[in-house]
This record gives sequence, C-alpha cells and structure tokens, in this order.
Amino acid sequence: MELVSRLDHWFADKLRAVRCREDTRAYIVGVLSRQLDDMSDESIVLSFNDASMNGDFATFQRIGDWSLWASSFAPHPQKSQRELVEKFGRLSYYACHRIMHGKWLVYEELADELPAIIYDVRYNVNSLRIKP
Repeated sequence: MELVSRLDHWFADKLRAVRCREDTRAYIVGVLSRQLDDMSDESIVLSFNDASMNGDFATFQRIGDWSLWASSFAPHPQKSQRELVEKFGRLSYYACHRIMHGKWLVYEELADELPAIIYDVRYNVNSLRIKP
C-alpha cells in the first residue's frame, strides 16, 4: 500500500505523461484532488439543459469536472453511458470556453480532447511503473 500525504502531489507525479498543456494538466490535477459535488444521482442531461437556459458557468464547470472524474475513476459499464457522460462533459467545457470568451484555453483543450485525456489519466494512474 502506498501512503500519500498530499493527493495533489501524487496526482501531479502520476499525470506527468498525460498529453496536454501544462495548465490543463494542473487543472486536471486540481479536479482529481478535490472533493467534487456528487452528480451520480442527478441527470447531467437535465443539469446541462438548465445551465444552457441560464448561461450558468458554475454548472457547466461542475458537469465537465464530474465527467472527467467519473470517466477516469468510475467508468460506466456500458459504452453508450460512457459516451453520453463524456459528450456532456465536452459540451460543458466548451460552454465554459465560450462564456470566458476563449480567454482560458484549458476549457477548449478539455472540450476537444476529453476522451484522450481520460484515457491517459486512467492509464497513468493505474500503471505500476517502477521509477528509475
């Protein structure tokens, strides 16, 4: 068993090889290191619809972050469910990018590359590499 004193440091170490910009990697480490609002009992489709009606940045971010976390650590057993969660995560991050008028590229990269990023996160967190 590996003892971890700071979860953010552990994720930062494990996710060095994730193929993305440094600021995007730092955002991912932040998302994975903090306690998120649990959306497992909510409909992300309805939450997305509500956020779209109100232009609610916080809800879009919450959906995107939940999608990143859930797809990385609690992937849905059915492919269609996983694809739906990732789709709304991507749409939510793109909405964040639009609301920010394209000034923060982290959201654009997450919207464009979320499935690949999730794959990299899962691979790097679950791999048992021996450090040199």
